[in-house]
Amino acid sequence: MSERFKAAMSPALLLGALINGTNIILFLSLGAYQAAISPIIAALIFVGLYYSLQFKRIKAKHSYLIGAYIVLFEVILHTYFLGFHQGFYYFVFLLPIIFFLNSYWRPFEMYGFVASLVLVLFISYYFFVDTSPIYPLSNMQKNLVQFYNSAGTGIAIIVVLIFYNRLLMRKDEELLAANLELAIRNHEISKQHDHLQLLLKEVHHRVKNNLQIISSLISLQQHVVENDDFAEILDQTKQRVAAIALVHQKLYRDGEFDRVNFKAYLNDIILSQQVVNENVVYSVETEEFNLDLDTAIPLGLIVSELIMNALKHGLVDIEKPLLTIRCFQQNNEHTLVVQDNGIGLPDDFSFENPTSLGTELIVALTEQIKGDISFKNNNGAQFTIQFNN
Repeated sequence: MSERFKAAMSPALLLGALINGTNIILFLSLGAYQAAISPIIAALIFVGLYYSLQFKRIKAKHSYLIGAYIVLFEVILHTYFLGFHQGFYYFVFLLPIIFFLNSYWRPFEMYGFVASLVLVLFISYYFFVDTSPIYPLSNMQKNLVQFYNSAGTGIAIIVVLIFYNRLLMRKDEELLAANLELAIRNHEISKQHDHLQLLLKEVHHRVKNNLQIISSLISLQQHVVENDDFAEILDQTKQRVAAIALVHQKLYRDGEFDRVNFKAYLNDIILSQQVVNENVVYSVETEEFNLDLDTAIPLGLIVSELIMNALKHGLVDIEKPLLTIRCFQQNNEHTLVVQDNGIGLPDDFSFENPTSLGTELIVALTEQIKGDISFKNNNGAQFTIQFNN
């Protein structure tokens, strides 16, 4: 709106200069030489305001206020020279039309401007309605001046409204063109986004398939390995690969490509473990929340390692083996607890001097997510991991 008001002010200032130019001719033709001085000065000021506005030396609203108060001063002065009934006050009604093209006037500016208009009309009427003018005119001259003022005011209003209407139409056309171009670009971006989503989904699907192939290859290798220890290592490796594959499977299914519902992910890990260890009872107690991939994958591997360690060492020969996983959050800090009801941890157990690959992995993955891990015996082994998402 401010740009439109500025655009409307340019022709308005030129129109003000033109009207003052015709006033000069009118007053000179009537012999009112003193009255011709003010429109000469006013015309020069209007031209100066026009060029100042073009070269951004003055704001549109300031140029309007200066021009408007010049017009008000001229109305009083010309009424004083030629009389109230000649209709110079008509030009007062032209000013609000231009004034309200700008919707950013402050309240005190609006009230002050309206008060100025009322004051000029009051002064013109009260002091000059029954006062003899400085330059008395014949009836024909009076009719000529009245016609000039009424016609000049009407033409000025029509010119301003036509110009502003054309300005609005041009701006609206530019806006429609910009909106159309924006809609086309948004459509292209939407298509690119959908294509990218499809590609990401396909990537996760292929990664999941490739990890499953690796897991299958490990299973095939297990069948031909005679060494039990090596076969167990292969089995642990297969479960680690499966834990990673589960993340990509969830991403593919859920359509989320950078975050994982951790509760659902834990349930999938438990389901995969139950297939192998049907006699173990699992309890999962966790809130619904999402984790980004950089946290979810390492955390899933940690849980998988802790489960494998519990099955391998803690729950051996336990009549009713129970493995509990709890996860809760407070603000942005999360706490994960993995506990079994087994024989507990040995007295010399420590994360500082890990004695197995699984323990080393747990320590490394906890550091990767910038978390802290602690352990204790609490009717079995209990591990607590604290981390931020």
